[in-house]
Amino acid sequence: MSSEAGDRVEGADKIGTRAFRQVVGLVLGQLSILAAMALYFGWTRTTAFLRYFGLDNTVVRMSTTDYVLRSVGAAAYWPLVWIGLLVVIILGVHPRISTAVAGMPEVRRRRYLGVVVLVAVAMLAIATTGLSQAWILPPHIPVVPLLVTSALALLTYSVINFPLLCNGRRLLGKAQFVTLSGLVAGGVFWVCSSYATAVGTTAAQHVAADLDHQVNVSVFSSQRLEVFGPGIREHPVGDERSVYRFRYTGLRLLLSLDNRHFLLSKEWRQGRDPVIVLSESREVRFEFSAPPYP
Repeated sequence: MSSEAGDRVEGADKIGTRAFRQVVGLVLGQLSILAAMALYFGWTRTTAFLRYFGLDNTVVRMSTTDYVLRSVGAAAYWPLVWIGLLVVIILGVHPRISTAVAGMPEVRRRRYLGVVVLVAVAMLAIATTGLSQAWILPPHIPVVPLLVTSALALLTYSVINFPLLCNGRRLLGKAQFVTLSGLVAGGVFWVCSSYATAVGTTAAQHVAADLDHQVNVSVFSSQRLEVFGPGIREHPVGDERSVYRFRYTGLRLLLSLDNRHFLLSKEWRQGRDPVIVLSESREVRFEFSAPPYP
């Protein structure tokens, strides 16, 4: 009896260890996916934000950590919430759909399949009109990628629940499923990319429209910097023995990175005024002051 009890305990330990490993593997896999999505979201959002001001990632040269940190926030949180809720709903509804489909007669199953295919084709048709600009869709909502991804997801789900798509050939069914699943994954990244682009552009527009409430910057220099722009003022300070001879005001901070400060004039306008890039040194000193409380 003691030997049997010991075997049961050992078997339970093995099962518990196996379950723990599975849980850890699942969690690590999810974290890897989230990290990849955060990096991609941050890179795309930053690219759109910089493009609005005429900058590029190659000019700013951000690190991977910078991109991930810039993806953290409500803007990136909501897509993950909706994706998570959608997965939970699908996992809850899928067993019932599979059971209902398995009990359907062949004729009715084909009818439901035809309806699914028609819905998917209609989604793709609407997406095509949006891509061709025949129908102007909301610019701040990724309608086209959402429609394409949803249509591909419906077709992929049909491959799972309607074996008649494969005409009994398992190899073809697996190939269809793998291909469509890859397209759905690409569609998800397309949706995230479109959403991140819209978020970055909107954030840039808010900054440009509210420069009075951005961080105020004063630049002190030992020599004339020849910094010009609407609202920028040059003030002589000190005398010949002073370390700094000139002070520049009317500047707003766009971002700071690696001892480089990207500045806008307080009356900056897109397409008209440049972004001013200055580095801190012995000859150039910066002062930052908080914007007025709204």
